Amino acid sequence: PRQRDKLLQALYVLNADVVGLMELENTPNVEPLQDIVNGLNALTSPGTYAFINTGVIDPGDVIKVGIIYKPGVVQPVGDYAILNSLVDPTFTNINRPALAQTFQEVAGDGRFTIIVNHLKSKGCTGATGLDTDQGDGQSCFNFTRTQAANALINWA
Repeated sequence: PRQRDKLLQALYVLNADVVGLMELENTPNVEPLQDIVNGLNALTSPGTYAFINTGVIDPGDVIKVGIIYKPGVVQPVGDYAILNSLVDPTFTNINRPALAQTFQEVAGDGRFTIIVNHLKSKGCTGATGLDTDQGDGQSCFNFTRTQAANALINWA
């Protein structure tokens, strides 16, 4: 509860129209974004925030990324999109799947796409070959992160 309260306060003060979040639980019958949106709407007013409902992202990991937004300010355009190894094999499954959504301003002509990603960490457990620490300050898995960044550029 304490971590949740701190997150809700930070998001409330941020007051952003769209927010990309990481480290969300990715298991069946659990939707952390619903809980976050419920908490934010309790701090503001009902319907102030909504979220892009991806359900469980599979293939994926036990955690995922997500998007919350203010439907009074922006509206989703079309379906969300997921980038994972099924879309581009160079975006390996040791990266968390990326999430993209296009939004349209409610009171204007502005349209934009947000992509939320969570690339492989620099931790060295399991690193082999080009993913080992190359001594360049990037630590381990830099090769994997670079491939994923290039896949994100091509996908976008």
